[in-house]
Amino acid sequence: MQLTTAVFWTDRWQAQVGLDPRIAISLDGLSKEELGLVDSLTRAQEEPEVKLRARVAGIAPERLRSILSMLERAGVLVNPSVGIDHQPWRRIRNTLPQRAGRHVHIARVDYLGAGIALALARCGIGTITTDDIGTVASNDHPAMKAVGLGRTRSQALKTLLRREAPHIRFGKLDSGRRPDLAVVSGAYASDPVTVGMLLGESVPVYQAWIEEIDLYVGPLSIPHETACGSCLMLHREDLNPHWRTICRQACAATALVPETTSAMMAISLAARDIVAWFDGAPAPDMWRVGPAPSVPEQLVLEPHPSCGCTASHGAA
Repeated sequence: MQLTTAVFWTDRWQAQVGLDPRIAISLDGLSKEELGLVDSLTRAQEEPEVKLRARVAGIAPERLRSILSMLERAGVLVNPSVGIDHQPWRRIRNTLPQRAGRHVHIARVDYLGAGIALALARCGIGTITTDDIGTVASNDHPAMKAVGLGRTRSQALKTLLRREAPHIRFGKLDSGRRPDLAVVSGAYASDPVTVGMLLGESVPVYQAWIEEIDLYVGPLSIPHETACGSCLMLHREDLNPHWRTICRQACAATALVPETTSAMMAISLAARDIVAWFDGAPAPDMWRVGPAPSVPEQLVLEPHPSCGCTASHGAA
């Protein structure tokens, strides 16, 4: 057993568990021996060890049970878990995240695709797949380049993922199992054909792309629920009537290399969006990340009135 946070002393024999008022509890009414025992629970201990400490300190068994029950009811005493994000989740939600069973497909292992994949592995996503047959080039993610220019992107990504999470499942997309989410990334735009194919297979798609100055991450397009890939295409066409023609060229253009801190921010926001959605949060909107010192701007992509998706019908 172990406390989910630290013990803080407010006076010689007065203390509290935690600082944030949403989770903190006062230890008023406990003797100095009992306070010392609670303080020792910041280190993981087995029940026999705690009972021995209590006996040495002169704390009766029934009093020990009362103190431990009080801490458990308050949600600050748990059996320690070593999984990713388990300790903060215990503090915040009194439960554990369920991410090991999640499967994310990375359509392109470009700068953003690789960065998002690595971030998701750090967050505990259990399966990552890709069908990218390209090779690592000078405009790819720095970690990919460090593995070796000219290596296949899939092998380089596999090497990096295994460093981050040795037990992660990695491979090509199995037609027999649909991923929980796909990431479609690119330069200037995300490939609308790839987005459309995945949405047509009922796979939610998180889009991300690098422009000449800004980076965009999101939206998350969920079939028949949120604005789809065609909505994004139509909105961009409203801003630039030549966009449909330009988009075909943009998707085949040489990849752009983003400003480093902007890319780090965009990748972090994307990973946070995806993991939060897996953890039960609403579908995220999208972010525009400009170069420092500008702050990320949250944008809302509304269903386009000219699109035939269910989302646009529901919004009409």
